[in-house]
Amino acid sequence: MKRKKALGVAGRPALAALGLAALASCTIRYSLREFDDLARSGGAKTILLDHDLSIYSPYDLATTREYQTLIEEQRDDVFSLFDVGDDVPVIVHLRPNEGMEVDAEIAGDDVRTKGFRVAPQGVLLGMASENVLVIEVSPPKVTESADGRSVAQMLAPSTYRETIRHELTHVATNLIGVRGQDWLREGIAHAVEWLPIEDGHFDVEPVPDILRRGAVYARERPKLEPLLEWRQSIPPADQDSTMRVLAFTLVTFLIEHERPAGVGEALERVARLDDDDIRALQPEWSAWLEGLGPPPR
Repeated sequence: MKRKKALGVAGRPALAALGLAALASCTIRYSLREFDDLARSGGAKTILLDHDLSIYSPYDLATTREYQTLIEEQRDDVFSLFDVGDDVPVIVHLRPNEGMEVDAEIAGDDVRTKGFRVAPQGVLLGMASENVLVIEVSPPKVTESADGRSVAQMLAPSTYRETIRHELTHVATNLIGVRGQDWLREGIAHAVEWLPIEDGHFDVEPVPDILRRGAVYARERPKLEPLLEWRQSIPPADQDSTMRVLAFTLVTFLIEHERPAGVGEALERVARLDDDDIRALQPEWSAWLEGLGPPPR
């Protein structure tokens, strides 16, 4: 995919998800003053605009460019898997969340990390709607030493790699028209997030440790009905983590069942199955889970 140089815009607030979606529409036009008023209604310090990527960030330009590199790498990888072009821009809102932070102190010439938190307050790690991503990130925080030096502290962009990859999978499947129930949407997003991929297929030989762990979990909960009926709760409920693991194993099985088709083509075939079709495959799913072997030591 050809890239154009991004434009860095120093600003204040990032846009809320609704505002971001409005700005993405080719049927809405704003004057520069109206755009600036809207941009200042959220919490961004930097806005990066490329021909196929917009980032609304609470960080300085240098840090935001690190996110740009990470997002572009993951987008290109995920979009190629589903044969998605770059004609629709991806809009990313890096939203500060007080549950995501680093606790550090300055001691002499050293900066010591005392701890960190990566559990966002009240919401999921990320969300996606159409071509818009919201990623919960640590607020920029400055620690000052006794002699007046200041050090910015935040979680590194690489902390969010899996979340960004997960949410980009939602965007890619949105763009190719695959919606489906929550077990399908979250199952494919976790599979792309967690599994190695080679030549457009999941690389499951040898069996990845995370898949073997998931298989053990699924074998202990063999009934399909709770998974087929599952809906993600906002804020998350206790059962959601369990259902996500089950969805991951089921979708991985269904994608592998459709070989030699690649992941994108196989997912489109799986999306056409109804609940009765899935129920009919339960014996094969159970046998496949058994064949994955014991969990890693």
